[in-house]
Amino acid sequence: MRRFLIPLFSVLLSLTPTLKAGTPGEEAPSNQGPPVELQRLAAMIGIWDTKASYRSTPNASIVEGRSIETVRWSTNEHFVISDQHELTPNGWKDTLVITTWNPVKKEYKLINLTAAGEIVEATMMIEGNTRKILFYSPFENRLIRNEVTVEFVSDVEYKFRSECTDQEKTWVFCEGISKKRKD
Repeated sequence: MRRFLIPLFSVLLSLTPTLKAGTPGEEAPSNQGPPVELQRLAAMIGIWDTKASYRSTPNASIVEGRSIETVRWSTNEHFVISDQHELTPNGWKDTLVITTWNPVKKEYKLINLTAAGEIVEATMMIEGNTRKILFYSPFENRLIRNEVTVEFVSDVEYKFRSECTDQEKTWVFCEGISKKRKD
């Protein structure tokens, strides 16, 4: 089951800055700031403490977890980077989530990378104070559908709920609350 667990608020990340093509030693272009769509994620920048309740399968017992998430801009501000260290039902897990805007599909794209080398892609839509994230995680010989709803209560607090669907059974996989640390 560990392969299918990925952070739920993993809504943010980064890559190294891109250099302008040209002669060696030429400087990179000046930073123009984040695209308008990514500016909507600015409130996420900072350190977040999370408490969550997990249920890895429909009939499993609830397990309490927690995480620390550090969210920052990439150097070129075209990515939001979330570095997460979380206690899940299967132990501690480190994940990096990279979020960017896809202007062609008009959606946010998230890439979740675990320390074990697992990669899961997700999409995110934002409507007001609510974010909906959808991804499919491999488990044994099938994919498990996971839909995460993140609702911002304020700029310093959000609650989330993740529902999984596997073999026509849907259950609440995880729910909890995250609070931003004071500067």
